[in-house]
Amino acid sequence: MDVLASIALSVGAVGALFLAASGSSKFRRPLATARALYAADLPSAFWLVRSLGALECVVGGAALVAAGGIGGVLWSAAFAAVAALYCAFAIFIAWALATQKPLGSCGCAGSTELPPSWVHVGANAVVAAFAAVAASVTARPVVGGAVGVSALRVGFLALAAYLAYVALLRTGGATRLRKTA
Repeated sequence: MDVLASIALSVGAVGALFLAASGSSKFRRPLATARALYAADLPSAFWLVRSLGALECVVGGAALVAAGGIGGVLWSAAFAAVAALYCAFAIFIAWALATQKPLGSCGCAGSTELPPSWVHVGANAVVAAFAAVAASVTARPVVGGAVGVSALRVGFLALAAYLAYVALLRTGGATRLRKTA
């Protein structure tokens, strides 16, 4: 497996982890996402937001299972679905920002209030691209092999996910960038 494929699989797996966590948050607390959809003049019923959250959990979970060693059709389909969802999120946020829809928070960060910004558009587009590459490469598990190596890889994926979360959601950078754009 080449370097690009390894990076794509790692970024895709971290994206799948975020997708599952975001979906869980939307399923449990749909209000922020419902408000964002309402502000964008889109259907915003709680059952619809919870359905989206459940879909995100299933897709993210399937990609994580596929990355854990189950290859084949599930591998390609799961990472293609991750790519499609992140692409849809990027398009939605870009459209909302370009048309100046007052979204507030989209609900992707759970209870953390985080207004969508161009940083979100870029991050979603990058994850979509890497997940698409991951869907197209020969299935090779991100987490596999010896137990010690698997534990180390899972630890690095968890650390990467946490650091990305801190960098994007906990700093004021995303909000400041939105105000200057």
